Amino acid sequence: MVDRYFTGRRHAFPRTTCCADQRVVTGGAHERECIGSHHRCGRLTRHTHSAIMLYQAKACSRSLSQMIIREWRGRAALANAAAYPAHFRTNVAPELKRLPGFLGADLAQRRLDDAVEFLVLTRWQSMEAIQGFVGSNFGNAVVEPGAVAALVNFDESVQHYEVIEEV
Repeated sequence: MVDRYFTGRRHAFPRTTCCADQRVVTGGAHERECIGSHHRCGRLTRHTHSAIMLYQAKACSRSLSQMIIREWRGRAALANAAAYPAHFRTNVAPELKRLPGFLGADLAQRRLDDAVEFLVLTRWQSMEAIQGFVGSNFGNAVVEPGAVAALVNFDESVQHYEVIEEV
């Protein structure tokens, strides 16, 4: 039976009651009756459960502190505004999903006076993962011929941001 939750950055860990006697599984005489890392009902003991939660919380904070956002922008004529999103969906996104260390991407747009500007934000586990994607010149944009054909101009360089907080 779940009665409360410990909420970490990305995970919720239930605080449970023991099946055998419905007491909250947090220690005391009940835990002393249990052998090894599990209660007699099969649930993890407090010490084992706490160690797992600590490990997961540390892994979560490590991945957050190492996550990198890569920013790039390109602009298209109003008459050709649908071409770049189509190229992104059919060519860019499938390629990115295959790369180790790639966590996700966002494609956004805004209207300018006579054009549409696209903003691409990709999320990566680390700068090493980005380097595996682009090589040693990771400040340079990777713009495929299909994107060049869809855009009137684009940034030739990218910016990288280290994520320090995620809500």
